[in-house]
Amino acid sequence: MKSYEEVFLNVEKVTPKLRSVSDDFNRSNMWHLDNGASNHMMGEKEKFLELDTSVRGHVKFGDGSKVCIEGKGSILFQCKNGEQRLLQAVYYIPSLCSNIISLGQLVEDADEVLMRGFFLWIHHRNGKLLMKVKRSQNCLYKIILNDSGLVYLLANLDKPSWLWHARLGHVNFHAIKLMKDKEMVHGLPKIDHPLSCVRVV
Repeated sequence: MKSYEEVFLNVEKVTPKLRSVSDDFNRSNMWHLDNGASNHMMGEKEKFLELDTSVRGHVKFGDGSKVCIEGKGSILFQCKNGEQRLLQAVYYIPSLCSNIISLGQLVEDADEVLMRGFFLWIHHRNGKLLMKVKRSQNCLYKIILNDSGLVYLLANLDKPSWLWHARLGHVNFHAIKLMKDKEMVHGLPKIDHPLSCVRVV
């Protein structure tokens, strides 16, 4: 069953950069940290670790224009220290050229956001620093985040949690744990996903 959702990007004085189907899209690992966006969103389908294409809806911009949502999923990032972090509940919007992390959504997920002077800090709920970003001259907070979904998944198929994640069509790990707890699948081992408590690098 498809679900229909509405997302807002409330930036009245900025025209969002969009592309048509025929445009040659330059892929980017640049992410914008935005306190005017109600949800995380990006336009590159291949970067999703898992994607539920039954989720549909639209994004409404501050100027009244709308673009279509064609899915919702998660993206796995590779940290500089070798760790991986999972950004969940990201909307897939094919016509969107910019990658956006919603600061409001991070706070809802119990992360802590602090803005002071020229810097923005994001801490995980356990107090660990996840990001420190310097504000640009045009008052934007931007950071380069390298995704590592497919490579990391292939490297971990020998681990039961990732193997079952692949077997079940890349369903999210919370759903797999729920299947195990409710005994909905025979032979499913206990799933202990090491990234289930984190949101972003």
